[in-house]
Amino acid sequence: MPVKGEAVTVYYQAINTNDGTPRTGDSANHALRVINDGVLSTIAASPAEVDATNAPGIYRITVAAGENTGVMSGVVGKSSTSNTILSPVQWTNEVNVAQIDATGRGVIETAIENKKNDVADAVLGRNVSNVEATAPVHTLAFLILAHTESSVSNTVWTINRTDGSTAFTTRTLTLDSDADPVVGID
Repeated sequence: MPVKGEAVTVYYQAINTNDGTPRTGDSANHALRVINDGVLSTIAASPAEVDATNAPGIYRITVAAGENTGVMSGVVGKSSTSNTILSPVQWTNEVNVAQIDATGRGVIETAIENKKNDVADAVLGRNVSNVEATAPVHTLAFLILAHTESSVSNTVWTINRTDGSTAFTTRTLTLDSDADPVVGID
């Protein structure tokens, strides 16, 4: 994302209005201006055509750091070649470089990531007793209770709630005397 006060290169298109085709070889005829928060000013750099063969009619211009001063910015212009229009370009700048973290993410992206972490932390830190009465069997609640609140009697594995006596669920065990005591859970 562009940052206010830093250089940015933008791309625009020149169109022949007679037939709608891209206008190539026209960069010397383009008079461009930058708009920053509604204020029009000149651009020091000259436009250049990207590639007349592979990207016909596409031009680029670099707006210098001192020219990219708005929150809402854009490049507009006209060609002195008759029947040629230039497509305007608009962008929104990050307002403050301090708003971009080391990964290049802006404040909103970082806030979303932090919120995801807050949710994950809350889920992992929440006591299973808050959900054990309504949690289905195939959930994290089952795993936690099975690890901390369970007992085996013959082929019945009883997983209790955190009170130690109310059954959360029971599972049938498959035993084999020639193998480890438990060889499967149904």
